[in-house]
Amino acid sequence: LVMHGRRMGCLIQELSRVVKKILPNFDTERAKLLALVHDDIEICIGDIAAAIKVTMTPAERLELKKRERDSMPILAKRFFSLKGESAYAWYASLLQEADACETQEAQLMKYADRLDGLGEALHEVYAGNALFADRAQPHLETPFEWYFNWFFPVTHAPFIMELREANAHPLFSVAQQVNYAHIAQTRSPHSAESLEMPVGYSHYDEWVGAILRHGKPYDRESLLLRKE
Repeated sequence: LVMHGRRMGCLIQELSRVVKKILPNFDTERAKLLALVHDDIEICIGDIAAAIKVTMTPAERLELKKRERDSMPILAKRFFSLKGESAYAWYASLLQEADACETQEAQLMKYADRLDGLGEALHEVYAGNALFADRAQPHLETPFEWYFNWFFPVTHAPFIMELREANAHPLFSVAQQVNYAHIAQTRSPHSAESLEMPVGYSHYDEWVGAILRHGKPYDRESLLLRKE
């Protein structure tokens, strides 16, 4: 969760450069705070993969949303009740804003959330890991099927659609679809040198670039860790 939130912060920092040209009052630091806390509810309910969520019935999704919202005061009490009422209210407000996804900061945070997931999957493929190009189970989508079916049609976030239509940054465009299994067959594990070399897939190159430009040494080193 920590590394995911930190990488999201790198993406938000990168994208906010163009966002603030359109919206000078955009609060980059709040968006980065939302990135750091947005998955805290998983401490209570666990990490449920997006590919599983889209197979849920409407009733199951409503029940999951109720569990997520019920966990917010529990987390706020656990981590901030001893720090005073203002700290409790501050943390609770971050969780609620991240969940509602109505503010522009929350919408960019959510977009960075999905971008980092896509970047992580691409990172595995470009390291030669073909597992990410296949379905884990026949009824579940691959990461890339999910992103093209559920992520890039961002009609629920008018702010993001406006940035896409303005060609504000390559990461706001729809990613190209390629033969991910073939890419995995031709690649090998990452090295410090290979990370500096663009692969020609803009969303992946921009994802890596944002982490290299805006991340701390540990963030950059994490790109070389073999986790899957």
